[in-house]
Amino acid sequence: MTTLYFRNVKTGKRFQVIKMDKENNEITLKGEYSTFVEPYDKQRFIDNGYVLEKEDDHAEQQKLRP
Repeated sequence: MTTLYFRNVKTGKRFQVIKMDKENNEITLKGEYSTFVEPYDKQRFIDNGYVLEKEDDHAEQQKLRP
């Protein structure tokens, strides 16, 4: 399974993408301390220094095994 994140290139903070509501143009993100809903504007995320990252959970589990 693939997990999506928005990562800030300056601070390194990551927010996991939980849900994308295309009908209402909103995105649900999970940060370190809480889950929240934001209006989704791709250009705004880019302008604020965020990049979209994909993380393959299966590959991540393989790294953890000895």
